[in-house]
Amino acid sequence: MKNILLFLILVIFFHLSSSAQTNKYFIHFTDKNNSPYSISNPIQYLSPRALSKRVKYNIPVTVQDLPVNPSYLDSLTSKGAQVVFASRWFNAALIDATASQLSAITALPFVQGSTKANRTTGIHKEVSHPAFGLQKTSVLSLDYGPSLNQVSMIGGDDMHNDGYNGEGVLIALLDAGFLNANTLSIFDSLFLNNSIIATYDFVDEETDVYDDDAHGMQVLSVMGAYESGSLIGLSWKAKYILLRTENDASETLTEEMNWLRGAEYADSAGADIINSSLGYNTFDDASMDHSYADMDGNTTIITRAADIAASKGILVVNSAGNEGNNSWKQILAPADGDSVLAVGAVTSLGNYASFSSRGPSYDGRIKPDVVAQGNSVVLASTAGGTFFGSGTSFSAPMISGLAAGIWQAFPYLTNMELLYYIQRSGSQYAHPDYKLGYGIPNYLRVKDLVGRNALDEFSFFPNPLENESLVVNLPRKEINRELKVNFYDITGRRLAEEIISSAGVRNELSTNIAGWARGVYIVHMVSSDAKYIIKIIKQ
Repeated sequence: MKNILLFLILVIFFHLSSSAQTNKYFIHFTDKNNSPYSISNPIQYLSPRALSKRVKYNIPVTVQDLPVNPSYLDSLTSKGAQVVFASRWFNAALIDATASQLSAITALPFVQGSTKANRTTGIHKEVSHPAFGLQKTSVLSLDYGPSLNQVSMIGGDDMHNDGYNGEGVLIALLDAGFLNANTLSIFDSLFLNNSIIATYDFVDEETDVYDDDAHGMQVLSVMGAYESGSLIGLSWKAKYILLRTENDASETLTEEMNWLRGAEYADSAGADIINSSLGYNTFDDASMDHSYADMDGNTTIITRAADIAASKGILVVNSAGNEGNNSWKQILAPADGDSVLAVGAVTSLGNYASFSSRGPSYDGRIKPDVVAQGNSVVLASTAGGTFFGSGTSFSAPMISGLAAGIWQAFPYLTNMELLYYIQRSGSQYAHPDYKLGYGIPNYLRVKDLVGRNALDEFSFFPNPLENESLVVNLPRKEINRELKVNFYDITGRRLAEEIISSAGVRNELSTNIAGWARGVYIVHMVSSDAKYIIKIIKQ
């Protein structure tokens, strides 16, 4: 009898434990009605730096920027759920809740639906592949030591000699942790100059990011380290925000949501660049795995978040992934984003590194976009000094550091113009492929391209284009003039006419091309003493 009673007690206990088990869910709301926040008062949720950037690049504040209605979050809490965070961009909240609590929450009239974020644990795939490689001795004004090759491959030494090292640019790193970065002498210049302006750990909900994984510290060293004769980063004078979004003890959709949260944080702080050396395709719960069909630029949570970040004026740079030697082979999310600069890896000699993930995106776009040295990269060690490591995790910050210097040199460029020029400077821009994309970019080629477009040439951006707004870059002699722009199809039929008054170097046109068919169009631009003709392609 006692045994039966004990059995019944255990059954009841396990039943109650099971019913009380919580999981993480992403709750999607229907609207942002009756919010205490408003578009007319964005200082409530965007920093002065973020607002200044919005004004500079003519990026409007929209309903998407408004925080989630606090009363909606209160309602979730009243049902017993724990709100982990709320997403402005997705109008959603990540919660910890039991099945019964979830049922009550999804019945609320302002809840559109839910997505399970999973909570199981497993083994995180390490993205670094330690290796030994080529060392060179610097003969330049800075003593790069063994890091010269990785810097000079993309023209970083020329960029530094021109005086550009990322100063004035704010870079947010989304990664797995920055172990010991605050105690290593190789980062002394960052801390002495107060260049780490903010830190947050979205996994453990704390500000300390220096006690977990070393991966982010190694990524940071590619950009921000400065130790003469050992390792000099591409952008050691930039400012940094260090954000831990990845939990290396598990792989769940929660980490994609942490990435979203980190990107929103970066946007509200006014970050110029996001460097993300992370990528996702499989999870501990196989039912949540991404398929190659999901790598279409529009499907995964993290990719949608990355593209939204780009729409806010942030240059999003992401590792392509290290799947080249695995059965998957292709890029990982969010590298598939159409507004994401996906970075693959080459060896110290500039050849394709076999571990580097390949393209195309599922919908056929060129990926990766560009490549940089990702094999035998000089990195900071947790014990002090440096070592050699490999992975697209380390080629991505090469490009982020390059971009920071270029943006310092040409601050009037928008994030998408900067992305375009980096692509166009690639060593195989005319003949891209799915291993190297547009190839190895170079500072001097970007400098030449931007200089010619700003001073001597008439050009349209982007070109080819889809349904974006058209931007025309004018020659120096046409600045402050009035110009007439006419658009023709290939039969000679005029489709639109527009006047640019008091033209500047960069001019956004109001002509709407959304209804135009795919194909080639001819643009005539006429000033008081010159006529320019250019072809544009609508994809």
